Amino acid sequence: MTADWLDLREQFLLCRDSRQIPDGWSRRAIGEWHLGHHPSLPVITLVVPDQIEVGWLLGYAVNGKGVLLDAAAVTVPCARGAELAPGDFERWIYDHGGRFAVVALAAAGQRVYLDPCGSLSAVYCPTLECAGSTVTVIPPDGDTGERVDLAELAGVPAGSMYPLDVTPRKNVWRLLPNHFLDLRRWRMVRHWPRSDALPTTETDEAVSRIVERVHLCIEALAAKTPVLLPLTAGRDSRTLLACARPWIDRMTVYTAELGPSDTTSWLDSRVAARIARDAGFPHMRLRYRRPRQEDLEHWLFRTGRSVGLERGWRACTTFNQLPPDHAHLLGMGGELAHGYYWRRTDTDRTSVRPERLLSVFSAGQHPLIRGMIEAWLDSLPCRDPLLTLNIFFIEQRMGCWTGILPYGYAQDGRFMIFPLCHRDIIEAMLSQPSPVGRTDLLQRRIMEREWPQLLDYPFNRPRGLQSMGMASVRLRGRIARKLRKLTGRAIDRSPS
Repeated sequence: MTADWLDLREQFLLCRDSRQIPDGWSRRAIGEWHLGHHPSLPVITLVVPDQIEVGWLLGYAVNGKGVLLDAAAVTVPCARGAELAPGDFERWIYDHGGRFAVVALAAAGQRVYLDPCGSLSAVYCPTLECAGSTVTVIPPDGDTGERVDLAELAGVPAGSMYPLDVTPRKNVWRLLPNHFLDLRRWRMVRHWPRSDALPTTETDEAVSRIVERVHLCIEALAAKTPVLLPLTAGRDSRTLLACARPWIDRMTVYTAELGPSDTTSWLDSRVAARIARDAGFPHMRLRYRRPRQEDLEHWLFRTGRSVGLERGWRACTTFNQLPPDHAHLLGMGGELAHGYYWRRTDTDRTSVRPERLLSVFSAGQHPLIRGMIEAWLDSLPCRDPLLTLNIFFIEQRMGCWTGILPYGYAQDGRFMIFPLCHRDIIEAMLSQPSPVGRTDLLQRRIMEREWPQLLDYPFNRPRGLQSMGMASVRLRGRIARKLRKLTGRAIDRSPS
């Protein structure tokens, strides 16, 4: 496939050499730094009170007053002499929710920050002194070739993700959530958390904090753009639906069909349709479309072949049917409410060893990856094992998987955004007592408060006649897999 830089929607490149910026992209400059970005990516100039430009905010940020930022320039906190005060500036950044990155170019400190989930993902190359959205935009100069050995082990797109700051390219590293990139030393530096533990919060207080922030985000988006809301049989999407109830009449709620033998999407469609019918809001069934090779290649190009989600990758043609110019809300991050990386046997005395974290990756036994995991564990300011596993979820699963996926689906003015991506929400979820973090209690409490009828429907399991339908779908899937194997053997045995 011929590279088309204008197909890289929402992507960006920060560099000193403006010649590295792709043709057709928008361009900005502050001092020695040049920012190039696809015209679809919103960029706001950051200024101090005397109107000196000190950086940029990229993406979709909702401030603490519930406003989606869209001005040409925004004033940020500063100390004496019109200089950014790092502490005040970081507090200003993380009073925002949404999907964004911040480039700070003050004289005292030049840095790149990500949102709390790293949902507008970024990579950087110290040898070329540039940072960008994906490895696709990093120039193939110098020693930045492909890591062929790692690519084979990771198995992208059938695999899942690369570990921590490793990418498919040599000398190109991923910027992780909870870190900033020091543009002078070209080093990644942790800025959160800074203590060994978070204070415990009562569940009702946590529910109030989460719901308030999610409401601010959804209201800000619904006021300025049409909204898409996917609904499945799972807890995360239904929790988001409960919070979206006041704006449901302004939304398009949909469920995607991902193939005739896909049992998960079959159940999603039936449960979601039942909820919509009983609650009285419209529901769109996104019909399955066989993936086109062109769409598959474009998806890999946009994500830099850095992430695997075979089921979602092959659904890219199906998702292309969604209407353009919408904010696409996703419940990513909700997994933190029930300790996604926890085991039933984990306690505050559990020892989190490298082998435990390496088991997440198919490429885990590679010596480079083991070294990365060991260094990550050594660098943590906390030793609480449950908090360690949750931070690993944010930085690995969110930063190295979830945050890359939206680039693959960026289409026609439609952008993904995660209403749970806010530092206050994350702290509220992580501050729950251990017994709460092992269950779906927090999400249930949110639904009880916002839309209790949603608890009347099963989560991720069939009920009644749906069990028979599910069995039929499973049988079709087995038959289809056997036919594919037989067809493959027949092809292998056929004469050339």
